[in-house]
Amino acid sequence: MILKRLFESDCFDYKKFILDNLKHLIIDASEAIVLIKIIEYYETTDAFNLEKLRETAPLSKKNFDEALASLLDKGFYSIYLKEENGISEEAISIEGFFDRCEQLLSSKISNDPSELQEILRIVSVGLNKILIATEIEIVKSLVEEDMYTKNDFEKAFVKLKDKNVVNIKSLVSELEKERKKGLKPKTKEIPQGFLDFVNNIK
Repeated sequence: MILKRLFESDCFDYKKFILDNLKHLIIDASEAIVLIKIIEYYETTDAFNLEKLRETAPLSKKNFDEALASLLDKGFYSIYLKEENGISEEAISIEGFFDRCEQLLSSKISNDPSELQEILRIVSVGLNKILIATEIEIVKSLVEEDMYTKNDFEKAFVKLKDKNVVNIKSLVSELEKERKKGLKPKTKEIPQGFLDFVNNIK
């Protein structure tokens, strides 16, 4: 895992990566704060201590616990039992974070012109029409900005095949619905606490 090796060599600015990719990681401001704090904590020890970890984040107990549970549900980290000197204790793994980052980077790399052309063809066939300029720009944005893949579009059209009306709007809605499924992203206004937290990152 390349990013993990870079992280262990202190060559991966994970804080900047997280803050630059909130949208693509599908996490909100509170989750970003907690994720950064989890990784900071992991840099000192892999032993999981909820109270000590909670103390590091500028969030209320409720907001911290909700964000922590959401990140676990999304697979950014995991908790396991490790045994040392005959004693078992909870430990934390951030392998999921590195997996998600590498998937994200792979998706960016894969968005080449040939794939975009194939996706435009799929959309044209799926909508049963020649795409107009506005629709082409929407599809390009979905691929280049939101990083939807050919597979995502194919799945969306399978879901839409029984719909009476299939257009670019329903396609976008289906893509968003599939991405959000199981990830439960929160669309909240960015709190001032998050902005203060970002400004204090060195």
